[in-house]
Amino acid sequence: MNHEPQQKPMRTSLIRIGSEVAVLLDQAMLDLIDATPETAFKVSTDGRVIVLTPVRHETGDQTGDMPAH
Repeated sequence: MNHEPQQKPMRTSLIRIGSEVAVLLDQAMLDLIDATPETAFKVSTDGRVIVLTPVRHETGDQTGDMPAH
């Protein structure tokens, strides 16, 4: 499977929401990966880069158990 970017890299920023921080993603970026605001993501890092990966369930459902805040 080819995971090459399909558009120019997006530049975004972090925003503070209460005591947490969120990454802003525009709808075009979500559309490229077939995600919605309800899609759960795995978050990983190599110590320098943060990787957000949509959680895909075998049923095709993109939503996962999101932690309550």
